[in-house]
Amino acid sequence: MAISPVRERRRHPRMKLDRPLDSGPAHDRKACRIKDISPIGAAAWVPEAVDEMTLMAVRIELELPDREPLVVECQAVVVRCEENPDGGYELGLYFADLPPQTREELERFIATSVDLDA
Repeated sequence: MAISPVRERRRHPRMKLDRPLDSGPAHDRKACRIKDISPIGAAAWVPEAVDEMTLMAVRIELELPDREPLVVECQAVVVRCEENPDGGYELGLYFADLPPQTREELERFIATSVDLDA
């Protein structure tokens, strides 16, 4: 019996990261780590659970060789919070108010990153 590859359900490409992320509920910012980013959201690790539907202030600085840094700053909604077996929690974040121009810049930035990985 042949096994077919699992199809990725995400509509947007993601760029893997492992860097600090200044993020948290708008009234209580916390340090966490970003794991990956797409034009519509990100996955992050935090030390404490965060309720789903919590609004978080997010600021991410992205850098690639030979490119100007891109700063993504917006409000994000926690759409998923799962306990990580190694400790802490993994969050799924949806960028709620990312300006269209920044989203387009992020799409280009991620595409450049994917091209560098190839």
